[in-house]
Amino acid sequence: MKEQTTTTTMTVTSTATPTQLAGSVVGDSFAEHLLLFSSRNVSAIVSQYETNATVQWNGAYCFSGIYAGAGFITLNLNLFLIKYTNLLDIGNVTLMTTTTAANGSVMVNSSFNMVGQSRTYYSNFTSDISAQDTYVYSTTVSAWLISHEIWEFTEFNSAGNVLLVPCGPN
Repeated sequence: MKEQTTTTTMTVTSTATPTQLAGSVVGDSFAEHLLLFSSRNVSAIVSQYETNATVQWNGAYCFSGIYAGAGFITLNLNLFLIKYTNLLDIGNVTLMTTTTAANGSVMVNSSFNMVGQSRTYYSNFTSDISAQDTYVYSTTVSAWLISHEIWEFTEFNSAGNVLLVPCGPN
């Protein structure tokens, strides 16, 4: 008697809803945001915001404030990343994305720490940050952009506490 072999092929498919996909894409975009921040690439960072976005920093000494619009966001980032910061590294990132289907936004809640060196005083600094970023989809650029960002500097330490004094455009 001749032996018969039967081959069975099973295909398993998984579908993700548009909101699940949005959360994944935005999570990747936020990771890129932090990488750009570490590289101190201000123009690339600012391109990730809507032109009318707001950025709020709390607990960051003289950099604390609300920055509305690309111009003010650029000014703040240029002062912090280019004028006052020599080296910067971001690590220990944890994040969670939440998709709000009602208004089409995706929120990223995260925490991370930042380690750097002041260009002004050549002192090292460390900071723990709790952040909340709200992304909306831009049909103009076909990408998820940050519309509102809050960074809560829950701890900010520097050698001699002289890192950000004086602050200002000079």
